[in-house]
Amino acid sequence: MVSKVVRVACLVGLATTILFVLASTGCGDNYNDTTPPIITNVEVTDLSGTSATISWSTDEPSRSVVHYAGVYEHGTIGTLRQDKALVTGHSIKLEDLEANRTYNYTVVSKDRWGNQATSETFTFTTSS
Repeated sequence: MVSKVVRVACLVGLATTILFVLASTGCGDNYNDTTPPIITNVEVTDLSGTSATISWSTDEPSRSVVHYAGVYEHGTIGTLRQDKALVTGHSIKLEDLEANRTYNYTVVSKDRWGNQATSETFTFTTSS
């Protein structure tokens, strides 16, 4: 009887240790990250007269948002595109752009805990 009690106590101790390790490594629900993702390698690809693809990387899974605005003589007109999937390789296609127009853009990534990072502002110009 005593050996059964000792085995149960050991199993309970092991389970407690496993739960502690999971929580301290971010695998448990009690883990709360307070560090925003790090954004790197922001670039424009597939640039044409009416579309552009903005790509970047983050060091942790996060959502993808691109804020962009066409530059006009009297200011800018802006909008955003987003993808809520948690990824580290981000790519957002901007469509229905005006030909031969300069656009300013920033990328934003937010991790599952709500920590948000925003890039500097970049510029591209669509072709004619």
